Amino acid sequence: RDQACTGVYTFFTLPAYRGRGLGTALLGRALSEAPNRPMATNPSSMSRGIFSRLGFRAIGERRIWVR
Repeated sequence: RDQACTGVYTFFTLPAYRGRGLGTALLGRALSEAPNRPMATNPSSMSRGIFSRLGFRAIGERRIWVR
């Protein structure tokens, strides 16, 4: 977290604990720390649904280059 943005990266729930609201609770806590600050994330195909349900919308994609 900095003055411009809150970042949530590498966000996942272990399979045995999915569907219990843990991810929603964790993201809710992160959002409550700075409710008016933008949040950046790089969701996987599995976590996009939770971000959508919480009101996030995609505004672009991040590319990672390796050599």
